[in-house]
Amino acid sequence: MHVNVLRLCWPLSIEDWQAQAYRGTPTPKTSADDLARALLAALQFRQGYQLFNLSGDYDQPIINLRKAKHLLHWAPFARPIKVRREKISRRVIKRSLRRWLAKFGYAVGLR
Repeated sequence: MHVNVLRLCWPLSIEDWQAQAYRGTPTPKTSADDLARALLAALQFRQGYQLFNLSGDYDQPIINLRKAKHLLHWAPFARPIKVRREKISRRVIKRSLRRWLAKFGYAVGLR
C-alpha cells in the first residue's frame, strides 16, 4: 500500500494569493495552481508512506520543501507581483533630512 500525506499551508485561490503576497516577503500560503500540481504529483508517486510539506514559500525561509522537490519534483511556481510600500510620515522624512544636513554642518529650519 502506498500513502502520501500532504501537509497543506493555507491553500488560496490564485487571485487571493496574489492579493496577499508581496515581493520580498516570505509567505507560507499556497496558491491553488501549485496545490493542483502537487496533488497530481502525489497521486502518481508510489513509494510506501511519505509525508510532504506543501507551501507557497518559494525561497523556503519558513518551511522546508526539499522532500517535495526531491521526490515529487514539485516546487511552488506562484510569485508575487506586488511590492510592499511602507508609508513614511513627513515628520520622519524631515527628521532624517535634518540629521543628514547637520552631519555636514548645515542648519536648516524645515517646517
